[in-house]
Amino acid sequence: NTIGTLVETYAQEHQAKIFMVASSRAEEGKSTVTSNIGIALARSGSRVILVDCDLRKAVLHRFFSLDNTQGLATWLGESADPNAPLATEGLLRPTEVEGLRVITAGPHPQNPVGLLKSDRFRRLLQTLREQADIVLIDVPPVNIAVDTMLLAPFVDGILLLICANETNKDEVTY
Repeated sequence: NTIGTLVETYAQEHQAKIFMVASSRAEEGKSTVTSNIGIALARSGSRVILVDCDLRKAVLHRFFSLDNTQGLATWLGESADPNAPLATEGLLRPTEVEGLRVITAGPHPQNPVGLLKSDRFRRLLQTLREQADIVLIDVPPVNIAVDTMLLAPFVDGILLLICANETNKDEVTY
């Protein structure tokens, strides 16, 4: 997997671990690519965590046949002591691919942006940084939600997927 090799190389050269995978619009295959990169990296020996941050239209759970009745949205919405250690055991789901774990999105919350802006989410990213070699965050398309812009400062790199001969320059320019 060429993209996986590029991610791995960039991660090693820049001590980077957390990457957001975004697209300019829906139906460009972002979640499929995210899953495939994660599988390729895990098969090459990396400890990988995929995080479904598309809290509006989650699909990563389907690729790995995981239950989505609980997930990131429910975990972030729990009223917990903000200073308590983060227990991620129930949140991280193993897959059939050794070395690959997934955090499903959970049910669609009323305020996805509020959850992703929370200190609890930022603390989760720090915890995941310690538990994996690579963390891939699947986010909604840029033209649908502000989530990508909101999360950008908290990641080490962004993979922006575009559809050749279909996506125009205005859709990917900020």
